[in-house]
Formats: sequence, C-alpha cells, structure tokens
Amino acid sequence: RNPDRGWIATANNNHVGDDYPYPISHYYAMPDRFVRIKEMITGKQKLDTRDFAKMQADFYVVLPREWVPLILEALSGKQFSEKEKKAIAALKKWNFVAGTEDIGPTVFHATVNEMVKNTFRKRLGDDLYGQYLKNKYVVFNTLRNLIAARQSRWFDDPDTAEKEGIKELIGKSFSEAVAYLDKKMGSNADDWKWGKLHTLTIYHPFGKSSSLMGYFMNIGPYPIGGSFATVNPQPYKLTEPWEGYHGASLRYIVDFADRKNSRRVIPAGISGNFLSPHYDDQAELWRTGKYRPFVLDRESVEADARYRMKMLPG
Repeated sequence: RNPDRGWIATANNNHVGDDYPYPISHYYAMPDRFVRIKEMITGKQKLDTRDFAKMQADFYVVLPREWVPLILEALSGKQFSEKEKKAIAALKKWNFVAGTEDIGPTVFHATVNEMVKNTFRKRLGDDLYGQYLKNKYVVFNTLRNLIAARQSRWFDDPDTAEKEGIKELIGKSFSEAVAYLDKKMGSNADDWKWGKLHTLTIYHPFGKSSSLMGYFMNIGPYPIGGSFATVNPQPYKLTEPWEGYHGASLRYIVDFADRKNSRRVIPAGISGNFLSPHYDDQAELWRTGKYRPFVLDRESVEADARYRMKMLPG
C-alpha cells in the first residue's frame, strides 16, 4: 500500500516475499512480465503517455535472457547440420524481442516446447501430461526452478541406460525443434519467421465452428509478435501451438494532467454485428499497438458521437 517507490504494477505475478506470513496460493504467472514492466518504469526519470503506449506494446521476452546463454553453452562443441547452424546463429543474434520477422523467437520457443516434452512427458505418462500442459503457469514455473538448479532426475530419460542431465536435455530438444520446424515451415531456415508460425485470429462464437461463417465473421488470421510472458501478452496453448488465444481485452492510458490526451483501444470493435463498419475497425490499431482517443469530458463525447439511441416508453 502506497509503496515508497511511488508506483504499483501487476502482471498476475506473486507480489509477496517468502517471509509473508499468510498462505495465498501457488498459482501465479511467471514473474517475467512484472520484471520487464519494472525495467521500463524505472528506466526513465519521467514518463509520458507515449512511454506507457510502448510498454503496453512491448514484445521483449525476459525468459531467453536467462535460457539462451544456457542453450548455447549446452550446444557448444557439437557437430551440427546446416539448418542447425542457422538456428544457432539466429539465437546468437536475437535481441529477445519477439517480432514477427525474427527467426530467433521461432527457434527458441520450439526448443522450449521440446524441453517441456522431454522433461515431463515420459515420467507423467501421456494422459497426465496432456492435463499438465493445460496450466502453463505451473509448467514454466516448475521448469524454471529445475533449470535454475541445473540438475534434476526429471532431465534423465527413463528409457535409456545412461543418465542424462540438463545438457543432454537441451541438445536433444534443440535437434528435435529444428526437425519440427523443418517439417512445419519448410527446409529454408530463413523463412522460419515468428509471425508465420505465431498467428492470431479473433473468432466470432459462430465462426469457430463453421469455416463458411468464419470467412465472414472471424477477424484474421494475422501474424502476431509477442509470447506467453511478454508485457503485451500473446500466449499460445502448449497443447495446440502456435495460435494466440488471448491477450489484452482493453488497453487504456489516462492522462490526469490532460484528460483529453487519454487514449484506449479494444481488440476488434464496439459492434457484434459483422456487417457493421465498427465490427473490426479497431483490430489493426490493437494489433499494431495504436490507439483511438479516450474521450472523458462531455464536450468531447458529444463531438465524438456517431449515433444516438433514444429509449422511449412503449
């Protein structure tokens, strides 16, 4: 309450330390989004609405900052195919921003998916593993703890006589990820752009069950950046990669010094009628991190009004 630092941020993360005396829950999002928000808030002495717009659109992924060096270390000294060499080069030059034109996030996320599979699937069994994947918070928080410890019997393949560790897990997962991308996206590794794999469709309730109705009612698919732990959240289901399935239902910035400078945006539009021009007229704004005015005073509301509805007694 009223912290000395002068700001509060939340990203579904754990807000209390280990010394907090009361049990709340262990069901928390990864800390990455909060870490990144903190970096951006404390990175400047003064912030304006443009800074907060950049925050809400931010696609920087904190997790590979920890894991990419570990992956590269585990892969060093091995022999690789040409495609694997290109994938390693993409990881080395990646700036950890999950942009649609980047190859690094494609290689990283595919490798992480294989790491999840190779850590948990055999020991849990297919049925329990399928249920386990539905809770990405538990999956990634657990895997992060195991990797931070650098050793765990979870890394050992129970079907082999050898005892595998973290390096073997990463090496196997990386090779399987490259093979997967080769089959999924083609043999040219230069085409493994994140936006080709990671897409977003805003579905109408009727459009998801019928391709014909979906042609008229769905919005997208669009290439989309971001990831499961970016400040601009664009997660995918581990059970059904790679389509984004949720994100910010509303973005708004309120300028208390000048309320007319406030802005907002929603994912599609204000109308549920797919024939209306306002059915999807905010989709591109939302996708690209842009806004429309957030009118809060009566004068601006009157000027901004497009339609008027009168409700009369029967």
